[in-house]
Amino acid sequence: MKKFYFLFLIFVVQISFAQDFFYKKDASSIPIVGEESLVIFEKSPVNKYEELNAEKSIGSSFLRFFDTNLNTFVNLSYKIIKNQIDRDVLKYTDSFSAKRTYLFDQRIPAFKVKREIVTKNQKERLTAFSAQFIPEIVKGNALVYQLHHIECNASGAKVWEKTNFNNYEIKINIAYQSGGKKEIFAFQNVKVPLVEIGNAEQFNVLDENNDYKYITDLFVIPDDFVLLEVFVSVQETSASKVKADKVQRLKNEYSDDSKKIVDKLIKYLRDNKKLQKEGSPD
Repeated sequence: MKKFYFLFLIFVVQISFAQDFFYKKDASSIPIVGEESLVIFEKSPVNKYEELNAEKSIGSSFLRFFDTNLNTFVNLSYKIIKNQIDRDVLKYTDSFSAKRTYLFDQRIPAFKVKREIVTKNQKERLTAFSAQFIPEIVKGNALVYQLHHIECNASGAKVWEKTNFNNYEIKINIAYQSGGKKEIFAFQNVKVPLVEIGNAEQFNVLDENNDYKYITDLFVIPDDFVLLEVFVSVQETSASKVKADKVQRLKNEYSDDSKKIVDKLIKYLRDNKKLQKEGSPD
């Protein structure tokens, strides 16, 4: 009995204290020590798991224990499975953000947002994600930012081997001074779909007319505009999340039916045990 509870405790601890991982294009995992997200201003051109060996036959002591603790087992099992599926779905999304104060003379800078990780085993510092935004002045006094480059070399969102693409939603806020006051402008989110992990060369930021596809909305620049800060947040969603969502929906749709099946199986085992007892010689 004590051994059972000990093994169950190990299982719960393994779930609760899972290690941080990033994922490569082949869906293999990279354990990491930590990560850092940066905004960089540029000059603008304008564990293994062991199997538990079980006995082929179930002993009477286990059946008594199982029968006595039936409701606890069923309810606890469904709760653990439900929570595990919910956590697994969350693994298919990730987010990070970075902010930097602007200290330079150039009025409207280009910038790059980077996410760097340090691997646990080799202690290597790798660029997991990078995106470059270039400013463009349009209509005389309005600013848009254009996405000129994006790459993902390691995903914080879990991926499957044959769906190793991520969708990104990038939010850019700028803090500036105008009229003697600090103001904040939030651009509409830039949505970038289906970025292949580890294959930046194949992603085209231009449309068929050679115009940049992924741009912010317009910000009308005040005459006394002085840039103070740039804040960027990135939401990363694995294309594999579609499959994970299907698993979660199936769990939600059929969990009651599954529990009924288990209840019927337990009733059968109990009735069978009762018949065996009644049919045995005194």
